[in-house]
Amino acid sequence: MKKGFGMNDQFADGTSIGGVDISGMTKNEAQQKLEKSVQSWEKSSHITINYLDQSIKLPTSKLQFNIDESLNQARDGKASPLTVTLDSSNLMDEISNTFKSINLEDWNIARLNENICKVASNLQTGNHDYHLVDYAIDGDKKSKIVAKAELTSIPEDAQYDIAAWVKQFKQIKIPAQSAFSLLDVTKMDPAVTYSENDLSMIATTIYQAILPTNFEIIDRYISSELPSYAVLGEEAKVVPNKLDFVFINPNTSAYKLHFAYSNHTLSVSVVGTPFLEKYKILKKNYKTFSPKTVVHYNKTLKASQSVVLQAGKAGQYVKLYRKIYDQNHALLKSELISEDFYPSVPKIISKAYPEETTTDTAGTDQQSTDGNSEAQNTVTDSAQTNQQQHSDEKTSSNDSSSQKDKSADSASTDSAKSASVKADNSKDDKSGE
Repeated sequence: MKKGFGMNDQFADGTSIGGVDISGMTKNEAQQKLEKSVQSWEKSSHITINYLDQSIKLPTSKLQFNIDESLNQARDGKASPLTVTLDSSNLMDEISNTFKSINLEDWNIARLNENICKVASNLQTGNHDYHLVDYAIDGDKKSKIVAKAELTSIPEDAQYDIAAWVKQFKQIKIPAQSAFSLLDVTKMDPAVTYSENDLSMIATTIYQAILPTNFEIIDRYISSELPSYAVLGEEAKVVPNKLDFVFINPNTSAYKLHFAYSNHTLSVSVVGTPFLEKYKILKKNYKTFSPKTVVHYNKTLKASQSVVLQAGKAGQYVKLYRKIYDQNHALLKSELISEDFYPSVPKIISKAYPEETTTDTAGTDQQSTDGNSEAQNTVTDSAQTNQQQHSDEKTSSNDSSSQKDKSADSASTDSAKSASVKADNSKDDKSGE
């Protein structure tokens, strides 16, 4: 504005303030137009400050527009910004009240304040997002290893492919608020393929690495039996073109997965902005289930022979929780991540058929094999019962004859005894002769 600019004087053509054209307007006219433009901007614009998965909606009313000062500093025929201020204490209060665990001294709040006011000074409408991590004073706060996992003792037949994976995908970026799919990664280079076993080991290691983070698990599968390389509750099975492993990065900043392979060990690191909270994994309700034994009889085996066709394996069950703590180690909440169940595997044994037991026609000796099967016991008991019935019948007959011939009392008494006793008496009679 020219020195001595009067109330009726008009701004020259091409004069604008905050993107608002005030050419040919008096000061009062320009002021009214700017006030309406500011009101419109406040209604249609949104300022958001993000940190990881949390955000602040900064009210536009916190910004102070000095229209009088802006008009006084306007230059005829040129564009000028609006004079806008944001009280630093108000901004710091908004940040500390939302991101409770951060230390304000670690962040350049003055530069953030300046950038917010700069956007407002040009009345740029729309959504304006600011990421606090971009204002870290210490560069280490921008990116560091926030979680890591290792898969040791890679089977020999998988070592080459795992090393090839690490060479091909040394690091994978997970953009802000986006999903990660392991099968999608493999499609980046269709010429290179990996087996189900390879992908399952890679998925398992990634899963273990992201468990102590705020990443959200979307798709995860497990095997019918816990693989030797996996830990209960921490397996992730992948089958090409069928079963995927998918999770979401809910944060407003990107993260990376770094892969490394050395000494038959695959390691996965999650690299990015440190989390506001601390995450720990807890397993509960662990249970085991004893395997059943299944017997198959085989006529080619001898009586004492048995062969284990399948070793039994106990079943297992566990619940896995993610516990979330603040920077002061106070528990904020606990989330159930998964319930994993692996059924028991039965033990299968092949044995010879049990041998049958027999008795002789005289009924004097009970013959059986050295086996003690239920079938053999049944045969022996039956023979003993028949013998007892035979003895009882003879007792009844001899009692009847004693009534007819009292002189035969002694013989009747002897005949009432068991068959074995009768055999002994007959020997005595012969001796007496």
